[in-house]
Amino acid sequence: MIDARIGARSEEVRRDASLTIFVEGKDENSFDPTVIKEIFKETIKVRTLGPAYSVKTVADALFQSYPDYCFLIDRDFHYDDDSVNEYWKLFLSKETSNLLIWRRKEIENYFLNPEFLKSSEFYNKEIPDNKLKNKILELANERLYLDVANYVLISIREDIKSYKIKKFNDIASFSNDKDALEKLSQELNDATRQYKKNINGNLS
Repeated sequence: MIDARIGARSEEVRRDASLTIFVEGKDENSFDPTVIKEIFKETIKVRTLGPAYSVKTVADALFQSYPDYCFLIDRDFHYDDDSVNEYWKLFLSKETSNLLIWRRKEIENYFLNPEFLKSSEFYNKEIPDNKLKNKILELANERLYLDVANYVLISIREDIKSYKIKKFNDIASFSNDKDALEKLSQELNDATRQYKKNINGNLS
């Protein structure tokens, strides 16, 4: 659940309004920065850095030099519950590079929670609870099979990307150019066969 407190005393907010948070998004008009700015008003600065891997890479590179920079990414399917909770527990520390990960798949998933929607200043209190829940289910069901199919594609893509060719360590096998070329050719041929096998297995 997203929870923001407005009007907290300055000593309760670490680093106060100087805090800058970098999130996923193409530009400042993307969904994530728009929502976060609305929730936190002027208490933090929100900037975008593109996809999650860019945010995480910048976090690892900058957190020591810029302690007022924080970073937030979607959970997607990369992290289990324990890993995500550890980031929240150790937030604002070198162990996490000032990085947070949404506890849900992405920020949009919080809007599937009726109680969260009802906390909005724009919520019409005359709408019955069951009507709100049914509307959420209706909209979610419209996307169900699209999101499931995309989840399968992304899972396959990430699994294929995870295949890595290991480097050589045996110095004795590389005493001259002929041996080195033979060893390299053999390894690349083996890697090509394995890579094709992995891709065919995933795509099947």
